[in-house]
Amino acid sequence: MIRTPEMIAGEINVIKDQVRSTAILASVEIGRRLQEAKALVPAGEWGAWLQSNVDYSQRTAQNLMALCTEYEASPQPFRELSYTKAVMLLSVPREEREEFAETHDVESMSSRELQKQIAQLKQKNDEMQLTMEELIRKAQESPAEEMQQRISDLQTELSRQKEAVSQAKEVNKQAKADAKALREQLTDAKKQMQEQSEAAQAEKAALEQALRDKEQPIIQQVTPPDVEQELSRLRAQVSRTADEQALRAGWELLRHSLARLKEQLSALSQRDEQLAHQFSAAFAQGLRQAADGLGGGAA
Repeated sequence: MIRTPEMIAGEINVIKDQVRSTAILASVEIGRRLQEAKALVPAGEWGAWLQSNVDYSQRTAQNLMALCTEYEASPQPFRELSYTKAVMLLSVPREEREEFAETHDVESMSSRELQKQIAQLKQKNDEMQLTMEELIRKAQESPAEEMQQRISDLQTELSRQKEAVSQAKEVNKQAKADAKALREQLTDAKKQMQEQSEAAQAEKAALEQALRDKEQPIIQQVTPPDVEQELSRLRAQVSRTADEQALRAGWELLRHSLARLKEQLSALSQRDEQLAHQFSAAFAQGLRQAADGLGGGAA
């Protein structure tokens, strides 16, 4: 079997996923044992014990113990994350953490992007808290009818935001499903290309062997011109067929994904035109960048 760079990359990514999953579970187990040790170490000696026995700072130990507690309470948001992202996710309130992980592609984000999204969530929660406090204060100063209207307006806005979050969650879920299907189809296409390449190589080898068997060593020790021409044609055909099939498969997958994306944006536009426009602009920018990348590769 001929190994390709794509096959090697796939193996590397599998190993990376396994290491990431193992790291989270190991961190949880270390945190559990740190909790046990802290209950036994005399008061005031915890920092010194950490330094001399496990070489941890108190902050690192606190993160590990918190990760253990939160993972055991709600493991789902942490399962596929690195240790660094898992610790960052601890700053998201537990009741919002799973929804945050579902509506944001945390696994694919950089640490800086994740930190920015968490900061935006905190700011939004702070603003909501200030709004509620302001509402309570106004309740003591405003007539009941005006207060009821403000409460109604706030509830309407809250419902709209929940609907937008629900829609974003559904779009993200569908995008993940499409990406998974695309990866599976690409894997199948690569497998078919590999099988065809191996079959062509075997056929070429058999033909070369047959030609060698038919040669007359006493009379001529070189490959006849017509045989060499046929071998060159077969080699070119094998390479061209593999390239054409790869391009054709890639184009069909891209066309199918774009059609699905257009349907989802159209459905979203019926419910929230502004949100659909934002998604459309983001996708368009990504496609333009991808097109620029293809142009650079072609050059």
